[in-house]
Amino acid sequence: MNPRFLFIVTSIIFTPIFAANVFNLTADPYESTDVSQDSDYTTSIDTITAMSALWLSKYVDPDTSGTDVNMTVKTEYYEKCGGICPYLNNTYSKTVEQLYDYSGAPHIIFIMVDDWGYNDVGYHSTYMPFVSPNIDDLAQDGIIIENYFTHESCTPSRGAFITGRYALRLGFEECDENDGAELPLSETTLAQEMKSAGYRTYMVGKWHLGYSSDARTPLYRGFDRFYGYYNAYIDYWTKDYSEYLDLQNEGSVENDITLISSDYHAAYIFNDKVEQMIEDHAKHYASTPMFLYYALQLVHYPREAPDIYIARCSTSYDENAAIYCAQNLMLDEAISNVTCALKSHGLYDNSIIVIAGDNGGEGSINGTSYPFRGNKFDTYNGGVRTNAFVHSPLIDDSLRGQTYSGRLHVTDWMPTLMGLATNNEWTNTTEIDGVDQWSSILYGGSSSPRTEIIHYVLGETHYTIEYEGVKVITEKEKSVVDPASYFEKDLDPDGSRTLCSLYSSENPDAASFYTADENYETVNVVVDYSLLLPFVLCSLSLAILYIGYCKPDTDRKKNYGMYTYQSISNEDCDP
Repeated sequence: MNPRFLFIVTSIIFTPIFAANVFNLTADPYESTDVSQDSDYTTSIDTITAMSALWLSKYVDPDTSGTDVNMTVKTEYYEKCGGICPYLNNTYSKTVEQLYDYSGAPHIIFIMVDDWGYNDVGYHSTYMPFVSPNIDDLAQDGIIIENYFTHESCTPSRGAFITGRYALRLGFEECDENDGAELPLSETTLAQEMKSAGYRTYMVGKWHLGYSSDARTPLYRGFDRFYGYYNAYIDYWTKDYSEYLDLQNEGSVENDITLISSDYHAAYIFNDKVEQMIEDHAKHYASTPMFLYYALQLVHYPREAPDIYIARCSTSYDENAAIYCAQNLMLDEAISNVTCALKSHGLYDNSIIVIAGDNGGEGSINGTSYPFRGNKFDTYNGGVRTNAFVHSPLIDDSLRGQTYSGRLHVTDWMPTLMGLATNNEWTNTTEIDGVDQWSSILYGGSSSPRTEIIHYVLGETHYTIEYEGVKVITEKEKSVVDPASYFEKDLDPDGSRTLCSLYSSENPDAASFYTADENYETVNVVVDYSLLLPFVLCSLSLAILYIGYCKPDTDRKKNYGMYTYQSISNEDCDP
C-alpha cells in the first residue's frame, strides 16, 4: 500500500501522539510560547492535522529527470561551452498565445531580494537603520506589507512566486535546485501568463529553477530576455559557481572579458543590464507593457563588496558584518537606480513596483530576522517572514504611506499581478494556491483573504501549517539558529556595539533570543562605561596602526575594488 495513502487515512482517524510546537501567532508572532498542551487549541490542532493529510495528497516528487546525468557528461558540456550551460537537448515551445488586451496595463517591476532578513532593512532595523534611505523612502511613499510570508529557502520561494503554487506541488519540499530538483515543465510560469496578456518580459539575476536543458531556462519559460545566473549564487568577483563560470547572457555563457574579469563586481553588471533593458523597452516597445523580474543576488552569500561601501560600515562592525552592511548599501543604491531608470525613460508614471525578500535572513553569515525566532531554512517566522512593499504613482495619494498588516504569501503575487495586468480579466488554467490581494493591499488594513498558509508538508512528522492565526510545527530535522551567537561577535541590536567594545555587564532588559532547546538566553550588549578610556585609547591605537601600516592591496578580490569602482547610485535622480 502507498505509504502516503496510509498516512492520510490514519492521520484523519487518529490524533497524532508525536510532539509538536503550537503557537498563537496573533498574540505571539515571535513564537516564544508553545501552547500545544493548552486545551483551548485542541480543535485548531486537530483541524491542522487533517489539513496536513489533505495537502500531503497534493505532494509532488522532485523532478530530477534532467539532472540524473553522470557528472562527467555535465563537465564535458561545461568545458565545451566555457561555463555552466544546459547539457540535454530537450525541445520546448516558446510560443505563448495572447489572450488578453488591456489598454491600461501598467508596467510591472518585481524586485526580489535574496536572503533579506526582517531586521536587515532600515525601516525595521535595530542595528543598521542607515543602510537603506532610498528603500525606506520608496516604502514610506508606498504601502508596506508587514505580514509577508514565503517558503524557508530560495528555490521553494522562487518556484512559488513564478507559479502561484506551494512548493509541495513543485517537488521543492524536500530538496531544491541545489539537489537536482527542477521546476517541472508542466508548470505555467508568471512570465508566460504575462505574455498572454501582451507583456514583453525581462529577467535579470538569479534563476535557480533548473537548467539541465534549454527547456528549463528562463528564455523557454516565458521571458523574452534574460541576463543572470542559473545557480544559487555566484562569486561576485569571478562569477563562478563551483569552479565554473555561471554568467548567462541571453541563453549563452557570457564571453565579454571585461564583465567576467574578477575586477568587476557582479552587482554592477546586473545593475547595468536592468537599466539597459528598461532603456531598450522605452525606445523600441513604448506602447507595450513591460514585466521586469529583477532577482537580485544581493544580499546573498558570499560576503564580497567594494571597499567604498565597506568603509561606510567598518568602524562599527567586524569584517564579515561590515561587508554584509556594505552589501545592503549596494542593494539600496541598486533599487534606487531601477527607479531612476524608469523615471529617466518615461516609464515610471505607469509602473507598479514590488520589492520583496525570498526568505528570512541567513543568520549564520550575518543577516538576521530579529526579533523573530529562527532564520533561513527554518519554518519559524524568522525563516518565512521577510520584508515587502509596493510602490507606485498609480496608487492614490490618500492610500500611500500606510501599512497592510493582513497576511500575504509569495504565491499570492501570481493572481495579484495578473489581475493588474488584465484589469481583473485573468483566469488561471491550472489550480493555484495564491489569492488576488490587490484590493486588500490598498484598502484591507489588517483584513486578509488568507486564512491559511501551508509553509511545509512532507510527512507525518514534517509539516508546518498556519490556520486562522494558529501555527503547528512538527519538523524534527530543521534547525533553529540562535542569533545570539553572531550578534555578540558581529552586530548589536541595541546599537551599543563599537570598535573595541566589551560585553562586560548584564542588562536584564536586553533583547532575548531563543536557543535550539527553546529556552530564553539574554544577550549582554551593554558596554561598561568604566572602560571608556581604554576603549578610546584602543580606537586611537588602531587608527594610528591603520594610517601608518595599511598599504593599498593590488589583489582586487582582497581589496574589494575600492580604487576601481564608482558608486552605482545615480545622484542626479531623486527616487
